[in-house]
Amino acid sequence: MFSNNLIKKLTHGNNLFVNAKSKLIQPIKSVIKTYEQHQPKIGLICCVDSRIVPEFIFNQPLGTFISSRTPGNIITNSTLATMEIAILEFQIQLIIILGHTQCKAITLACTTDDKSNSFSIIKKSIEPSRKLVDNQLNKSIDNKEYIDKISLNNIILNVKSLKKQNNLINKYYSKKIRCRILYYFRFYFDNC
Repeated sequence: MFSNNLIKKLTHGNNLFVNAKSKLIQPIKSVIKTYEQHQPKIGLICCVDSRIVPEFIFNQPLGTFISSRTPGNIITNSTLATMEIAILEFQIQLIIILGHTQCKAITLACTTDDKSNSFSIIKKSIEPSRKLVDNQLNKSIDNKEYIDKISLNNIILNVKSLKKQNNLINKYYSKKIRCRILYYFRFYFDNC
């Protein structure tokens, strides 16, 4: 299957990255090439964290991903619109939700009393994940395992939510599109 080959390619690229064997360079020729022929293969939903650079993590050239980046990789209307573009315009067959450990957005959403609209959106989005984790682990705010578990559960629930919230994705999901969960642990990912 096409998406299985893409996963293998990403896994291989990540192994190159982890073992410091990546020879990926992004010269101006690569930028010009994507300008002239933009054909991403993968829809990607990931966090805004500046340490998460999918092209580096997976050793892929510019233009591989059509991305939506949100704090805590939550699903928003913008995210849904981006994935619709990916399906309709580029006929992508793989959507990846890429989360990571030590997510500052999720940490702040769990620890701040800020009532601002932006934090309330993140808090509301991660609340189902937080409830799942609350009975499993020590709820200490300093407990990194607690925050990481919320982050991972958030991704898992987002896959289900993505299919439910969007008729187009739901329509194509069973026929063509695979949605995968990748969880980034510092320098490698675990294909859940």
